[in-house]
Amino acid sequence: MQSARSGRRSLTLLTFVVVFFGGLMLIGFTSEHSKLLGVFSIVWCIAIFAIPTFVFKTIKLPKDNSRKIASDIDARAAKVEEHLRANRKILDELPV
Repeated sequence: MQSARSGRRSLTLLTFVVVFFGGLMLIGFTSEHSKLLGVFSIVWCIAIFAIPTFVFKTIKLPKDNSRKIASDIDARAAKVEEHLRANRKILDELPV
C-alpha cells in the first residue's frame, strides 16, 4: 500500500515537472508574439495546478486486503498446528 502511495506521488510530481518546464519552453518560444504570450501564460498557470491534480485524483489506490490475508494465514497456521499435534500423537504412541 505504501509503494502505491509513493508511486502515486511520484507520478503526480513528474506530471507537475513536465507541465512546469513544458510551459516555460512554450512561453519562451512564443515570447515574440505578445498576444500569444498572455494566453499561454494564463493557460500555463491553470494547467500547472489542474493537470497534476487530475492525475492525482484519477490514480486509484488498491483496496486494503490485509485483514483478509492475515485471517487466511492464521487459518493455515492453525491447520498446520493441528496436523503437527496429530503427528506428535501418532509418534508418541509408537513403541520404542
